Amino acid sequence: MTRRRIVVLIGLIMLTLSGCTSSPTDRVREAWDARQRDDVEAYLSSFTDRSQDLLRGMMKTSERTRGELAYLDPITDLLPSGEILSERVDGELGSVIVASPRGEYEVLFVRERGTWVIDALALNDLWAPLKKATR
Repeated sequence: MTRRRIVVLIGLIMLTLSGCTSSPTDRVREAWDARQRDDVEAYLSSFTDRSQDLLRGMMKTSERTRGELAYLDPITDLLPSGEILSERVDGELGSVIVASPRGEYEVLFVRERGTWVIDALALNDLWAPLKKATR
């Protein structure tokens, strides 16, 4: 291979790899966009595998009990829309600070299989109904 072909090939590989890795900020925006489209599966794909299992379990419980045991309704309200104030990345962990009409909140991230995903278990809104019920 000529030197030029090698440089072009390396450039294409780098472009492809950088396109596959979104930032934590991009992931929050993707979740907000999925919520706007009412695409629950795309919304859930923004979360860790463990978070997805928990959120799906909550949705199934609500469906099975015809809404009598709805913990979060709708589940897509877990990430209120707002303005992204900052992003921090430290290796495989990241966070985004969001200012929403309900106040500022932090979204924690981890990389799973090279993709930034949200840890729902670290979101205050996930635990808010439980905290309210135990007061």
